[in-house]
Amino acid sequence: MRGLWGWPAIAGLAALAVYFNHDGAVGLVAVTWFLVYVCFFGVRRLVVGPSGVGGPTGRTLVPILATGPRGRWGGGAELPWLYDRIHAAAPLAVLELTGSSVTVRVRPRMLALGLQAVITLEPDGVDAIFPIKTRLAGYEGIGLRRHGGAVTYFWSSRREELLSALAAAGFPVRWEERIVRT
Repeated sequence: MRGLWGWPAIAGLAALAVYFNHDGAVGLVAVTWFLVYVCFFGVRRLVVGPSGVGGPTGRTLVPILATGPRGRWGGGAELPWLYDRIHAAAPLAVLELTGSSVTVRVRPRMLALGLQAVITLEPDGVDAIFPIKTRLAGYEGIGLRRHGGAVTYFWSSRREELLSALAAAGFPVRWEERIVRT
């Protein structure tokens, strides 16, 4: 089973039953764990269905002068994970560009290491980086598509700056905006 209805969700529902039967601290810990799980993995999946990159919007962004192939930007992210995707709302994600590698991770660093929610990419491992926009809420960001892999989304209003810095670092950047369903 995938998504919100996998074994963690079933365990969380059992925890809710334990909590509401007045079994104290064990139920409270289990309910807290279940709420963290729901926040990271699945409320959006129930509402709008599976993620995917749609067609172009018809808008093409214009590159700006890059400050260099280094930088750190805060925002939100959606990263591929073991069985599903991790959703981190802004400002719980960071994109770091150091030389010729880019890293997208969840904040704080200890949580990212514990969940293994860190994606590091080199220019030769990336198929394309492109600007994205959601259909429903109009959120803006960038998509990083790996060769033969899933797309990582980073949500930020500073798309032109991000794309220009990534292009200066040697990443394959496409400037045509695409609609995504997350």
